[in-house]
Amino acid sequence: MSFDSTNAGLADTLNGKIAVNTECNPLHGPRVQEIIETLQKGGTVDKQKFVDEGIFSYDNSVTSIKVEGTDYPVTQVTEEVIKARSY
Repeated sequence: MSFDSTNAGLADTLNGKIAVNTECNPLHGPRVQEIIETLQKGGTVDKQKFVDEGIFSYDNSVTSIKVEGTDYPVTQVTEEVIKARSY
């Protein structure tokens, strides 16, 4: 299991080197910077901000994972999934 859902990490999942890959989205960094700058200027920000993240697997044996009553989909990695990612 890994949390490296970049193109390289997903390629390793597609090739079977990683069975499941959970995402820690690197695109959240610019949003955090914006929040910090707003606070430094005395502004206010929402108490909660969410960033889209996913769960990816080598095969389709698990289609979702339930955590505290919420189902989270698991996406089987394909070449198309990798090509559609910006990172």
